[in-house]
Amino acid sequence: MLISFFLGCDRSRIKPILRSTLQTQLYRLEAKGWLRGQGRSHAKHYEATITEHDGRARLLTELTQRLFGGSGVAVLRCPINSGTLSDRELQDLGQTIRDHQHP
Repeated sequence: MLISFFLGCDRSRIKPILRSTLQTQLYRLEAKGWLRGQGRSHAKHYEATITEHDGRARLLTELTQRLFGGSGVAVLRCPINSGTLSDRELQDLGQTIRDHQHP
C-alpha cells in the first residue's frame, strides 16, 4: 500500500492525517513485526506479515494481558456485564462455551 492511499481514505475526518503521522505509525508497525516494508526509504511498499485472524488473536492476547491481568474470563465478563451484547450474541456465546467444554 502506498501512503498516499491512506492519506485520502477517510474523507469524514475534519483534520486530515499528516503524512509524517502515518509514516510514524507504519514504522512502528514494521518494528513490531506487523508489517514489512520493501523498497527505498522514501518509496516503501508495505504488506502485512501475518493474517488478519492471527493479528486479531495477537492483539487480543496483548490486551488481555495489559487490561485484564491475563484473565480471559474478565474479558468475556466486560461486554456481558455492560449489557452491550444482544440476546442472540449471548446465546451464541453460551453455545460456543458448551461446544468447547470437555465431556
